[in-house]
Amino acid sequence: MVNTVDQSKSKNGDQKTLRRFAQNREVARKSRLRKKTYVQQLE
Repeated sequence: MVNTVDQSKSKNGDQKTLRRFAQNREVARKSRLRKKTYVQQLE
């Protein structure tokens, strides 16, 4: 039997995880753009 406290913790944890994934995706995208720009400058 799961109580409501455990459920709310799980829900908050999921939101934090999703936000972290979204931030990580954005950081990775910016990193790829920086790398692309850097490589183009070398050419």
